[in-house]
Amino acid sequence: VPALASGAIDATMTSATTGVAQKYWEFLDTAYATNHNWASNMMVVSKAAWEALSEQDQVALEALARRLEPEFWEIAKADDARTRAILIDQGMTVLPPSEEMADQMRAVARPMWEEFAVNVPGADTILAEYLSASGRQPLERAP
Repeated sequence: VPALASGAIDATMTSATTGVAQKYWEFLDTAYATNHNWASNMMVVSKAAWEALSEQDQVALEALARRLEPEFWEIAKADDARTRAILIDQGMTVLPPSEEMADQMRAVARPMWEEFAVNVPGADTILAEYLSASGRQPLERAP
């Protein structure tokens, strides 16, 4: 926010939720809904902590996560819609990215995803599942 307020930067990438929390309409007049960053939360557990759990507890936690995930995605969608409406109510224009902007974003991001999949053991399978579930193009290298 200080960099936006001072004019040091004239854009930022974040969620609509953060845009509302930081009152971006005081500094910006347009937001592009790229859907690159929704307000969402993840539970991360170290491998050692996970392996210290009993198999019964691991199975129970995985089942609970699968059961709750759809509800959490609906909460995230509702929050996105609510906060986008606030941005608009505060005078911002919220637009989808142009095809050119979306292509440029993909051109920059995809090599990072590919590199991550190569360098992090097991990441390729997780990314492939995520991309499939979110309706996005698969990685170029097969898991």
